[in-house]
Amino acid sequence: MTILFELIARYHQPAHIARVVALVSLFIGTPFVAEAHAQPGCPPFIRISYGDLITERDGSLTLRLFIRTPHASSVLPDGGTNLKLNAFYETECLSSEGPRHYYRTSVKCNNGVPYVDINSGVSSRIELTVSGTCGNRQYRAQTVFCLFGISGMETANSMSPLGHLEVEKPFIHLIPDPSHRWMQTGETYRFAYKKGGNGSRVADVFENERHLETLDVDPAGRFIYKPPHDRNLDRAGRSAHKEVVLLIKEQAFTGTAVTVRNHDGAGYIRESTGKDEYASTFTLLLHRSYYGHRKLLPGIALFLLTATVTALAVIQKRRAFPW
Repeated sequence: MTILFELIARYHQPAHIARVVALVSLFIGTPFVAEAHAQPGCPPFIRISYGDLITERDGSLTLRLFIRTPHASSVLPDGGTNLKLNAFYETECLSSEGPRHYYRTSVKCNNGVPYVDINSGVSSRIELTVSGTCGNRQYRAQTVFCLFGISGMETANSMSPLGHLEVEKPFIHLIPDPSHRWMQTGETYRFAYKKGGNGSRVADVFENERHLETLDVDPAGRFIYKPPHDRNLDRAGRSAHKEVVLLIKEQAFTGTAVTVRNHDGAGYIRESTGKDEYASTFTLLLHRSYYGHRKLLPGIALFLLTATVTALAVIQKRRAFPW
């Protein structure tokens, strides 16, 4: 980097600077070129981050969820004005098998960081989806969580529930499982990538902007992720948690197709006039494992010891009183 600055300082004319940039790009490879062609002012993806949980006076719970760019401390460009955001969520009551309800919710902004507040007065499973556009980039961020309110009202949302949702953009679907009411390390989570143009074959997993691993799609078209146990999380306490983000990116060609036939009329080349970039994320809120650290062998030994002592006590009692 120092050499680059010295070259630019020595050859400060625009033509010379262009040559220097081109030369450096050859040495450091395609990432430099990709960054040069990135959409200006648009983040590579957005994600949902968990905020505070507030208990309201009526017994309902309100959870604040932030919409962030890849860097946790950064804000969206121009306080989110360059990025058009929409949010909706699905509620499912855990105490009954009633119908699912869909609601739109407003995206607010605090110090340049967009957020949404989700309220529930009953025990419910909630799936939040935030979609956005910026230039030719299409964003979708999702998460699933449970709220256990006691006010008896399903939600304090003043908007009328939607009949159904028409989802056209690609999104990540967490295949439901009863264990998802309390997500924890050591459990297996299965995802499906829906409505993807090219059917993405890989998904990246991040924690605190640190890349953990890359998942390959299985023959059934699913991504399977089993977060390992975290010793720091185990020592932090029962309510401790961490966020893990699943990211899938792809490009889909759009616009008017152009057909160019060969001179013999047999073959053709199909081109497109543009392309859309899709970035989908899913945030897992993981707690420490409640079952993964149970010692099976000591437990069996303790059970056998207890059973043996009980049996010997019963036999001794019967010998002392044969009637």
